[in-house]
Amino acid sequence: MKVVMRKIQNKAEEQVVLECVEMTGEFEAIRKFAASQGYTITGYLNEKRFTLPLENIYYFEAVDEKVFAYTHKEIYEVKKRLYELEEECRSHHFIRCSKQVILNLMRLTCISPEINGRFVAHMKNDEQIIITRQYVPDLKKVVMGKGENKR
Repeated sequence: MKVVMRKIQNKAEEQVVLECVEMTGEFEAIRKFAASQGYTITGYLNEKRFTLPLENIYYFEAVDEKVFAYTHKEIYEVKKRLYELEEECRSHHFIRCSKQVILNLMRLTCISPEINGRFVAHMKNDEQIIITRQYVPDLKKVVMGKGENKR
């Protein structure tokens, strides 16, 4: 695959153009990655409001009626429901892995099997997240490239 890059003067004209004979999984992954860049979520920490680039978020977790966004070093409260974030972030490499957690596949190091059909997601910040049996089939489809996440 040939990659061409041109320097331009106006930031408003920045774009990514994919030219392909057929939209393969490889091109679709590149398209999704490019589209996810620059997308942000609002998070709150110590009563201050922050704009969080989605690519910096490792995972979202629901705890006691609140939702939190975990980055490399900080934990921010997000004023959205987990199901809203799941829908909003699905096309940006996020996937539900339990009733309480949505993880960023781009921040995943590896996945290992556990007992009882569960798996463990090993994140780049050295955290481990349990993937419950209910969500394992969807995760396998997405990670192994056998179709889109339907949840």
